Amino acid sequence: MSDIVAILTSQLDEARGQGDLPRQVALAVALLRERGVDTQRLLTLITEASQVLIARDQGDNLETALGWAQTWSKHTRQPAAREVVAELSNRVLALKDAEQRLRAVNDGSDALALRAALVFFERHPQDRIAGTAALVEESRNALTRVITETRRKATDRLRKAGEMRARIDALVPGELDNACALLGELAEIDPTAAEEPTLVELPGRLVTVQGLHAAVNEALKQPAIPVLEAAVAELGRNVDRLATTAALLARVDTEISTRRARADACRAALAAVDPLRIDLAAALAEELVLLDPAAGETIGLTTLRSERKRIDELHRRIEAGLASPA
Repeated sequence: MSDIVAILTSQLDEARGQGDLPRQVALAVALLRERGVDTQRLLTLITEASQVLIARDQGDNLETALGWAQTWSKHTRQPAAREVVAELSNRVLALKDAEQRLRAVNDGSDALALRAALVFFERHPQDRIAGTAALVEESRNALTRVITETRRKATDRLRKAGEMRARIDALVPGELDNACALLGELAEIDPTAAEEPTLVELPGRLVTVQGLHAAVNEALKQPAIPVLEAAVAELGRNVDRLATTAALLARVDTEISTRRARADACRAALAAVDPLRIDLAAALAEELVLLDPAAGETIGLTTLRSERKRIDELHRRIEAGLASPA
């Protein structure tokens, strides 16, 4: 036995006594290069030590475990060693690919993608290489932050949606136009609001009350009191109101009072007019009928119109005779 072999053998025995497996493998590999050694014994030692080291390290660092498997396979050329190398190599590749995908979404901007990327590490909790644990911890913290922020935003949206619904409820039916103006804002906060029956019907109700307003405004352009009263009555039968409804009704009340007062004045003046003033009586009657169409029969409007026409014709003839030189 050469001095080198003796020294290496002594160190190997010492390493075995200390249970220093990495050193045992290194020394056994070194001895394999020397002549006159028990090769089979060394190969057995490398196999046994490598298997223990692989089992020990693959839960902490797959690359380290792969290194021991490659050493085992290189020096023993055993099929079992090659199978372990293939298995660990595939696990390392899969792990590195998973880490790459995780780093790509680790900023937390996409919670679903981050959650999906973490699934690999949950399914393979023992597969780790240097830096894996820190990366997974960082990603889990990022996901926790995203979930917390998402829940906070969801809670905030629910609060705002509740406040918005309360504002809308407070405006219905008294200010239906202002209530409907808030529907778009509510839909942005809570898209499901578009499916709520009590809210879905509001735009249609708004169209109806706007139409009633338009009818009242159109009636204000006409002199007849009954037309205006009918339009106001129709609006009154509807429970919904616009923000301007109160002002419109106040204007209508004033207008109806003014028109009624004028109609009464016309009646009084018509009753007091000189019977010979057919022209004045007819003018008063025409104005009264515009305000109160039903008054035409009671005041003999048809007769007054005929008399007015007859007098006008008589005046025309007189004026024509005065203008003639004959």
